[in-house]
Amino acid sequence: MVNVMGRPGDVKRAAMRALGDQIAEEAAHFDAAMHRLLTHIREFDAAIGWGHAGAQSCAHWLSWRVGWTLGTGREHVRVARRLGELPRVDEALRLGKLSYAKARAITRVASAATEELLLGHAFVSTGACGRSTRSGRSRAATWTTAWYASRPRSVPRRRRW
Repeated sequence: MVNVMGRPGDVKRAAMRALGDQIAEEAAHFDAAMHRLLTHIREFDAAIGWGHAGAQSCAHWLSWRVGWTLGTGREHVRVARRLGELPRVDEALRLGKLSYAKARAITRVASAATEELLLGHAFVSTGACGRSTRSGRSRAATWTTAWYASRPRSVPRRRRW
């Protein structure tokens, strides 16, 4: 006699696979929504919209109006500004192909010359590969290898311990 349900656990595995797909899809929507938010922040900051409320900066306005910490506000403004300078990263985040965490790490080190290479690394890496913490200082790690390699030889390279 043939078991019509398949092996034990097949139904649960299929349900978990479907749930995993749904989580990934919703995360892409979240990243696309984050792109819209960052675009609005960039436009608001460029127009000095925060000045009409008497704020010292866009980060201060975000802290007051949205309830973010000042550091969170500064980081979002920094990323929003850098996305305006990095069109490929901006587009990947807009389409939900790149997570905010990866976009944030790339915007720390990318230039017009290294943007495409770092984006390529980000597409095939996990989010954990983009950042590491050492001695309390965070820095982009794996994706920045190309950036360090592209620096002039006269600039000393950091040692990794």
